[in-house]
Amino acid sequence: MQAAVSDALIPYRELCPPLRPWRATVRQARWGRVMWRFFRAWGLASITGKIPVVVWDGASLVALMAECPLCGGRGVGLRHILGECKTNEDLRQGLPEVRGVEFLRWVLVGGTSDMGILTKKTKYVGLCVARLAHCMAGLKRNDEDERMSSAEGSQPHRARESRGLRESGRLARGSA
Repeated sequence: MQAAVSDALIPYRELCPPLRPWRATVRQARWGRVMWRFFRAWGLASITGKIPVVVWDGASLVALMAECPLCGGRGVGLRHILGECKTNEDLRQGLPEVRGVEFLRWVLVGGTSDMGILTKKTKYVGLCVARLAHCMAGLKRNDEDERMSSAEGSQPHRARESRGLRESGRLARGSA
């Protein structure tokens, strides 16, 4: 986190979410499993300033990536994934038009008094991070397939290729 803050990729001092107990409306929200997973992602992103791919079986919280697996942008972090990534533009429809630090502040800070707004923020962060995590998992799987095929001296099996196409189709439609 310190590296991201010192590199000014995450303006953490300006975002600095207040750490207080959740309101009863949040604790008693009637969300399904997926929305609670999105809420965990939103909470981790709000508190740490990192990309919470760990919620989708990722290795850890990611502060910075050399390249965005979604759009190819260089030197990216949470600010890019939530506010700048071209691949996630479709998810930003219906959200405030502000950009940069103001958009991050809106997405990551507060909103617990109005469950409609909190639900919208939670769903947005969850969908962005889920899309990234699924893309990262697909790239990792493709790398493993390539290593296996080069070690065996054969082509990857067609079933794996068709599975990859089905999964990329699901991501393109925006499902998490």
